[in-house]
Amino acid sequence: MIFAQIILPIKLDWLPHYSLPYEVCNGTLVEVNLAGRLYVGVVHSTCPNPPQGLPQEKISPVVRILEDAPIVTPGQIRFWEEMAEYYLCTLGEVYKAVPMALEPPKRKLKKNISTPRSEEIRLSPAQQQVENGIWEALSNKQSCLLEGVTGSGKTEIYLSIAKKIIEKGQSVLYMVPEIALSRQLEERLYNYFGDKLYCFHSKETPARRKNLVWRLSQEKEPTIVLGTRSALFLPPENFGLIIVDEEHDHSYKQESPAPRYHGRDGALMLSQILKNCPVLLGSGTPSLESLYNCEKGKMQHFILREKYHKAEPADILFIHTGQEAKKRGMRGSFSIKLIERIHECLQEKRQVMLLRSRKSYALYIQCEDCGFVPKCSSCNLPLSYNKAADKWVCYHCGQHKKHRNDCPHCGGKLKAMGGGTQKIEEEARLLFPDARILRLDGDISHVQEEREIIEKFSQGEADILVGTQMVSKGFDFPLLKLVAVIDADSLLNLQDFRADEKALQTFEQLRGRCSRREEKGLFIIQSRQENHPVFDCLTKGIDWQLTERQQERKDFSYPPYTRLIDIHLHDVQLERLNEKSKKLAQILQLNAFRITGPYMYGSGKSKGYYTNCIRVDFPKNKEYKERKKQLSALLKAFCKQEKYISQIYVNVDPL
Repeated sequence: MIFAQIILPIKLDWLPHYSLPYEVCNGTLVEVNLAGRLYVGVVHSTCPNPPQGLPQEKISPVVRILEDAPIVTPGQIRFWEEMAEYYLCTLGEVYKAVPMALEPPKRKLKKNISTPRSEEIRLSPAQQQVENGIWEALSNKQSCLLEGVTGSGKTEIYLSIAKKIIEKGQSVLYMVPEIALSRQLEERLYNYFGDKLYCFHSKETPARRKNLVWRLSQEKEPTIVLGTRSALFLPPENFGLIIVDEEHDHSYKQESPAPRYHGRDGALMLSQILKNCPVLLGSGTPSLESLYNCEKGKMQHFILREKYHKAEPADILFIHTGQEAKKRGMRGSFSIKLIERIHECLQEKRQVMLLRSRKSYALYIQCEDCGFVPKCSSCNLPLSYNKAADKWVCYHCGQHKKHRNDCPHCGGKLKAMGGGTQKIEEEARLLFPDARILRLDGDISHVQEEREIIEKFSQGEADILVGTQMVSKGFDFPLLKLVAVIDADSLLNLQDFRADEKALQTFEQLRGRCSRREEKGLFIIQSRQENHPVFDCLTKGIDWQLTERQQERKDFSYPPYTRLIDIHLHDVQLERLNEKSKKLAQILQLNAFRITGPYMYGSGKSKGYYTNCIRVDFPKNKEYKERKKQLSALLKAFCKQEKYISQIYVNVDPL
């Protein structure tokens, strides 16, 4: 009889022991019973003797050994362990995020896109020079950052390098931050790589995802996988390169559940484990974290400032909506100046993109008489008005109510306040009745509809696209000439030390969208804060922006010059939450941790729970790893002593 520690897909601070009838490899999948429930677990380690202090008769046997299932490799298990250690969660929580395939697919799945066109990769002299440098670095197993302005042709460099990796017999993982972005890129990759291309994200069918997991586990044929952050947990042994496109994008961060990891940082972690799989990061507006790593020699930095089609950067026009309103120069959310520019663009048979950072029709509803604002009973957030569904919706927890026109408190008239994308679309249809208008935001829930919207606009079958920040991310629309931010103020003045950086990245990405071919584009920003520092940075250029942002982070001891960990406490009872939060804060201070808080997190209430946060910051030095272990031990002891185990979670490197 053999005894084994088994990783189970649940939150456990320990690995339970089970007995096996015979010796198996570490990584073998087994079915076990725990507290009356069956789980598929992974053999972590085996031993011929039972653990000390645990009688053999108290060790349950496994229910069965899944002999036909793929074996989890040592590299995968090591990656899970690194993720659990770094992000202060359990090994079981990491395993729960891993896609598994327990049996071979019953049939070969057909591709859902058209026949490939066998396109060739053509690089300009500037692209070729950068590609040569990157290839040399990657060949020496050194990771790289490619900084290239929008339209400079970063994608062509990715494809050229990916082709070389595949020709060497290795696979490539090509990561993107958003599913929507993968739609347009998927067809382009298919034209280069044909049936070697596979996609992996949450909107792919379970059958397709399992098919890919099985293929990567059992076959060694080189493949290129296009996926979002969860693709990091695919069987990685044959990967020779990980590409992280738009590496600055905050969609790479998993907020919930654990592991609360960052896709870019996870890729770099996996690269260290695999040894022969460097990472190529790419962005037009790199994160300060990646630039810091380049400064410290952890990766090489390559810059591509020349646009592929030689187009000049788009002109920027600021429109002060406060001043325009005083002159009666506003028509709803649109200034007359913007309306005129849009008309000019449409007359030239060019396209327009309109950004509004919030989806829905109205951001909130308010009574004109008593001022009442309907709020979510679970989250304490104002309910948005989704006109298409005729409902009040909480976009945080999903709670919704039937729309009504009268105030439930005084019977007065309810008014929609603050226009979201649905309202912008409605206003645009009234202002430009002959224009073909599409909307792309989080309310578009069907994959096919999302794909059709992107394809129609890309092929010139629509004139105006209204959308949230997702429209700024990597799309290539040849006829797009004008991009306008309807309410730039909603992206500014947030209680977040990264707010200016995020806004700058969004504005730079949008500016690049409208100047991708030979024709010069126009980028319009409507704001009441024309003199905001972010706009000053935008006009002075990327190099000046980086210098200012880096100095600001240094002055105020923010990442990447320090490390942050957020401790979240949540409870249905506010008084108990405050009591426990203060007690934990005192314990951390007594142990010489530098903290901020406790303070109310977000709206203070989420999905029925009140939430507080304690932020811990660490100097960036060799003691960080050990201090983090001390923090973890303190939290476990506190949870056990206070019987508060399920009420605390940790977010390492919060955004």
